[in-house]
Amino acid sequence: MNQGEPITIAQQFERWVDETPEQTAVVTETTRHSYAELNALASSIASRLSTVALDGDLPVAILLPESADLYAAIIGISKADRIFITLDITAPPQALRAIIAHAKVGAIVCDDANKQVALSLIGNATELCCISERPGFFGEYKAKQPSSSQQVSFIVYTSGTTGSPKGVAVSHASIHERLKRRRQVYGLSPGARVAHLLPTSFSAGLNQVLGALLSGGSLYPVALSELSLTEFADWLQRMQVSHLHMVGPLLRVWHGVLSTDMHFKDLRILSVISEPLYGVDIVRLRPHLGPDCVVINSYSASEVGIVTFARHEPTGNIEKGPLPVGKPIDDLRVTIETEFGVCVPQGEVGEIVLKGERLTPGYWNDVERT
Repeated sequence: MNQGEPITIAQQFERWVDETPEQTAVVTETTRHSYAELNALASSIASRLSTVALDGDLPVAILLPESADLYAAIIGISKADRIFITLDITAPPQALRAIIAHAKVGAIVCDDANKQVALSLIGNATELCCISERPGFFGEYKAKQPSSSQQVSFIVYTSGTTGSPKGVAVSHASIHERLKRRRQVYGLSPGARVAHLLPTSFSAGLNQVLGALLSGGSLYPVALSELSLTEFADWLQRMQVSHLHMVGPLLRVWHGVLSTDMHFKDLRILSVISEPLYGVDIVRLRPHLGPDCVVINSYSASEVGIVTFARHEPTGNIEKGPLPVGKPIDDLRVTIETEFGVCVPQGEVGEIVLKGERLTPGYWNDVERT
């Protein structure tokens, strides 16, 4: 990492605000925000947070629907040099209370629609910041320089393979390196139109948001629960989406509703995450994809980001069975080990062990797991 290089989420976003202020940042069916407009919303939230007295490194939770306000809150909290957690507004109240208590959340950012829920979740030690009541702030709140690149930027709660929720703490340095790899793997750059299907409270969803907005691209959030899969296909065409990330089962169901004349000529990257990808999936989809569309399947972990990936070029031969997830990215060391830390022989089962600079500093408020 070069000295003086933008490192925090807010600093990386502000770079694009300075270079392309009128570039579209977020598009929904009813709204469109430029980088300058999203930055103004983020500055307003950062200004409001600056008036809230928070002890130490207590994180700020976000209870907002998928919207420009949610993405502005992420950037605004980063501007204010605070740690953020994105909460799933559809999660049961007891699950949200458990996260808030475990993380020792110091404040919650919400809107009018979620204010009563937020009030029911917080204790006396937690501040409430309702963006619907934010004071007028018409200047730019510039991002603060963190005291260390190893300082925690955000926390993502995940149950992973254990079934027990844990807070993955991600540092400024870690997310900086993860985003560099994400740009390389998915070809993210200014002008990219990234469909956003997953909740931002999930690690994969948050990575989609940051990947688009910190690369000068445009983010297109869509609620699949409100659309049929045919309507979703129409939406992809209408919005001229260039980057689409889907899970394998959804991909197969979606393909089943596509008419023979449905083509996605603007799609450059189709990424399949979280589930196995089969060669037959690509063979069936190829007639609907443009001549330059690359299909990518990958393996990722909340603790490190992308671990391995494989590219399937438009002209390549595809086996119809399950496809490999590729080789590890060059800055990671991946081994399969026994519980005693010994590498297992080829073909044997073991635990995946990852080593590298992108790894999380640890689990929030959980010394034993760390």
